[in-house]
Amino acid sequence: MSSIAERVSERFSDWYRAKRVIAHCAKFVKILKDRIRRESSSEGYINCKDLEEAGLIIIRSVQAEAFLEATELIYPST
Repeated sequence: MSSIAERVSERFSDWYRAKRVIAHCAKFVKILKDRIRRESSSEGYINCKDLEEAGLIIIRSVQAEAFLEATELIYPST
């Protein structure tokens, strides 16, 4: 299975477009979780905060993949 970084770089021509798509996906997941908890759902539009969080999601995913060996050395699985 390819990493999120590979999929994002293959499908989207620029950083802003990738962030928008990830923001929409994260918003959709949040709406579904709110439905399960029977909470009032947030609006379906994305805002600046959603875009910032999407950028962090992408960066964390890339870092997790890039530093996988170091992370396993620091936090060995039991």
